[in-house]
Amino acid sequence: MLEETKKTIDFIEYLEGLKLELRHTWLSNDRRESVAEHSWRMSVMALIIAPKTKLALNMEKILKMTAIHDIAEIETGDVPASVHLIDEKIANKKAIDEIHAMEIVRKLMNDESGEELYELWHEFEEQITNESKFVKIIDKFEAVIQKYQTGYESFKRQDELGKYGVPGYLEKLEEMCKIDDYLMKILHDLVERRKNIKADRISRLN
Repeated sequence: MLEETKKTIDFIEYLEGLKLELRHTWLSNDRRESVAEHSWRMSVMALIIAPKTKLALNMEKILKMTAIHDIAEIETGDVPASVHLIDEKIANKKAIDEIHAMEIVRKLMNDESGEELYELWHEFEEQITNESKFVKIIDKFEAVIQKYQTGYESFKRQDELGKYGVPGYLEKLEEMCKIDDYLMKILHDLVERRKNIKADRISRLN
């Protein structure tokens, strides 16, 4: 086997880690979702939402960024927003761990492809370009949607009656969505749907 071919196949096998890593989110059938499932739905969301915005977006870059934005979690695991958004120490550790993880990813490929993944991930984290901002918004949208699609048994198990999410989460997301009117409209519709579904489920818990 050629060394280049072996390296490519080895890396593809490495990516199974995103299928195996579970997020702190449950699906409608009451099982936990994987990071890979989250990234997949984000990619389809990007395809159908991006053309409806007024942003000048590079779609190829967006899809690449969507595919790899959580790749560091193969090494670090998933840290739920409910933890790292309210604990500065955990947030700082998460950032450092993910940088080290991306160094591992870059070395595994050790070619132009590895460099591209590395640079795309850093672009996503830096949140300067429209593409990185859009992918971050889609990332948050997907999490909000999956949260209210959580199966009823999981909803009860998590005692949602006493939980109202991360303080300021939706406010931060609204600030991010100010870059485009269509994104803002989606957010408002998601919040309304989430509110109605949660009210219904809480009434069933009582």
